[in-house]
This record gives sequence, C-alpha cells and structure tokens, in this order.
Amino acid sequence: VEENLTKEEVSTLAYLASGYQLNWKGYDALDRTKQKFEELLSSAWRWLRRNYINLDIPNQGNESDYHRELKAFVIKHLIENEKVDESDILVESDVCGGLKPDIYVISRRLAIDVKTSIGYLPSDEVLEVKKYASCAERIWVVMRPISVLLDLEGVIGRIKCAYKQGINIDVMVPVKDRLVTLEEFINEGRKYMEELSTQKT
Repeated sequence: VEENLTKEEVSTLAYLASGYQLNWKGYDALDRTKQKFEELLSSAWRWLRRNYINLDIPNQGNESDYHRELKAFVIKHLIENEKVDESDILVESDVCGGLKPDIYVISRRLAIDVKTSIGYLPSDEVLEVKKYASCAERIWVVMRPISVLLDLEGVIGRIKCAYKQGINIDVMVPVKDRLVTLEEFINEGRKYMEELSTQKT
C-alpha cells in the first residue's frame, strides 16, 4: 500500500479486501481485513461439508486451506445464487485432454479456476487459465480481493488481452455471500469511497 493515503482510501481498501464486510474508518483498517475474509471462506467450507460433502474434493497436489475454502465458496455461490444443480458440477475432473479445472459446470461449459496468488503474480495466474478455452465457452478466475487489488492493472490487462483473442475470461471476487465480477467489485469500491467522502464534508 502506498504511503500518504487518506483515511477514506485506506478504509475503502479495507472494505474491499474484507469482501465488503469491514466498515472501519481508520488508518488501522487494513490490519483487520484478514480475519474477516478468512471467516467468510471457512464458513463456506463448513457449509459444503455439511450439505454437499461429495463435492468437497481435494486436488492431487499440495492444496492449501485457502484454495480448498475458495473452491467451497464458489460451489456455494453456484448452488445458492446461480441455482446450479449439484449434478451439473464437476470438481477436479478431467474435462478434456487432461485439463482439470478446479470446478466445471457442465451445462454452461464454464471452467472455474481458483487462484490464491500465494507465490504467484495474480496477472500471471489469469494468463495461465487461457488453456481452458479449448473445452469451455467461459472461464472464471476466482481470486481473493487483496490479490486483485495488489495487481489490478496487470489483471485488467490480461482480461483485455484474452478478449482480443476471443477468450471469454472473467475475474470473479468473493464478497459476503456471493461472487462478483471485477467490474462490480471496482464499482462498489468507488461507490463506498464516494459515500465516505460525502460523510466527511
């Protein structure tokens, strides 16, 4: 985070990084985001294990808790918000030629890859999912809010580049109880900052 940010800018970043949960007006707001966001993910994983444990499938590699919980959040969003039937969801399955997206929605030809961006540049992870274009009409890259915020220009650049190549990639961000597009995420941040600035005057 750059220095010389206003209190409103710090509060807006914290609001976004927490997944629209933290409404804290102060310079220490960013310190409070991690726990809020982790609670959001762990709650989704508990929900998945309680209701659809057959969809709680680990990948073959060394999967972090963050990654597994993000997958759970996506599945919860698909079932509760998008009304996708559980039988329409494949997890860690070979969908074509050895490609295994984290989640695949059969009827929508939608490949979903969850990216934690731990040890990787978020924009590079967006580039990496283009491989699913051969077996999916749409690709979602699900990323943590803080990852998107820290590499926003690169992520937007990768999306634009993919669209020019005819590849339909959307970066989706987990917030509260749903996934939102990157555009919705940014617009919500602008709206929140405007409200804070209005309250200040």
